[in-house]
Amino acid sequence: QAASEETVPQLADALGSSNVEVRFLAAGALKTIGKGAVAAVPALSGALADKDSGVRFLAAGALGSLGVHAVPAVPALTTALGDENVEVRFLVAGALQATGRAAAPAVPALGKALGDSSPHVRRAVAGALKAVGPAAAAAVNELIAALQDENAQVRHLAVGALSAGGEGATPALPALVSALGDSDPATSEAAAEAVVAVSVAAGAAA
Repeated sequence: QAASEETVPQLADALGSSNVEVRFLAAGALKTIGKGAVAAVPALSGALADKDSGVRFLAAGALGSLGVHAVPAVPALTTALGDENVEVRFLVAGALQATGRAAAPAVPALGKALGDSSPHVRRAVAGALKAVGPAAAAAVNELIAALQDENAQVRHLAVGALSAGGEGATPALPALVSALGDSDPATSEAAAEAVVAVSVAAGAAA
């Protein structure tokens, strides 16, 4: 791995090649290197706008493998939530989730992405909002709507995001109470915990 990491600067430069195959191979190599590719974050951020969906897919995957080290890429990842390719959007949402609370600036875009046509993307987006913590409350209306999602995992993660939203999620209490009757046992149980968490947070702030 150490030897691979030594090639990161060259691979990052290769992401700017005019040859799409070179860019594709460079992005794939950086994804394989994983956390050792931190120095390539700026180049990978730029690759999220590549005209080739395969390059964008690998760039998003590489950033996702970097976890919190990909924080400088949050603005580019936020824009990439609107990518035309569903697999890219899925990996982008996952990469934002991996940055945790540092993804707070992406919350408005994440809220919008809860309306994605793909349940896989919506699930990843809801997971990212849960990971953001209290800042997720800025998407409270979209999260309330997600409690009606046809996908149980999306509903479950939306409940978790609202629970993490604390006092800011107070407007969601009626919807969370309704979610106690969700057909999915895990979502229903999570809703009970969320009602308590949000109520306590709201009471503490009063």
